[in-house]
Amino acid sequence: MRRSVAVLAGGLGTRVGHLTGADAPKAMLPIGDRPFIDFKLAELAAAGADEIVLLTGFGTDALRTHVEAEGPARVPVRVVEDGPHLLGTGGAIRRALDLLPDPFWVTYGDTLLDVDLDPAQQRLTGHAGLEGVMTVLRNEDRRGVSNVSIDAELIVTAYEKDAAPGSHAYIDYGMLLLRRAAFAHRDAAAAFDLTDVLGAAVGERRLAAFVVREPFHDIGTESAWHETARWALDTRLWERLQERIGRRAAFRGLPRP
Repeated sequence: MRRSVAVLAGGLGTRVGHLTGADAPKAMLPIGDRPFIDFKLAELAAAGADEIVLLTGFGTDALRTHVEAEGPARVPVRVVEDGPHLLGTGGAIRRALDLLPDPFWVTYGDTLLDVDLDPAQQRLTGHAGLEGVMTVLRNEDRRGVSNVSIDAELIVTAYEKDAAPGSHAYIDYGMLLLRRAAFAHRDAAAAFDLTDVLGAAVGERRLAAFVVREPFHDIGTESAWHETARWALDTRLWERLQERIGRRAAFRGLPRP
């Protein structure tokens, strides 16, 4: 099964705009001598992605130029722009739907995660009634306000984008596996949020949960960027990702990076 990952990288990045300048997206913030997007794409390749579709809005030119020149992930990367009007997270996915298989992965372009796609994908396989799988981290409001509740059957029972503290035990980890049918009925030119799709699936008990253990690291604010940069450099993240990509390539008989 082809594993495609759509990366939502079209946000305006207003909280770090003073760091990126007027034309660059936050995914181009430096982590050592590389932009953050290199780490994100390498993370996905190491996790098992076969191809990546980069969904962009603000700062498309900078991202496209860098990705096409550098090829940091060693897997095919296609850049799809919102167009003249920003479409929101859901609208961007709907616009690119014809490029994505069924099912496909979705993740955010400002967060580093640790998810092995194979076991998570098995959660959806064989369950025709499910529309998707949400990776979740038990959080208890530690790394931001928790916004997800799940039951004993590992079904998402509640998902609130702006939840009140103390409402939920889990947090959306930022990696989702979704069926195309969840978007196919939507207008391809309309702007809408991914939370609209997820909320509908939760209401019908059609969104499963896959619990992960490792914390996420993001660049959504200046302090988060500094923390993520320190962690990435101190733990030799780039080198570790390249080693994982190399092992996957060797297993599949492909050239090592």
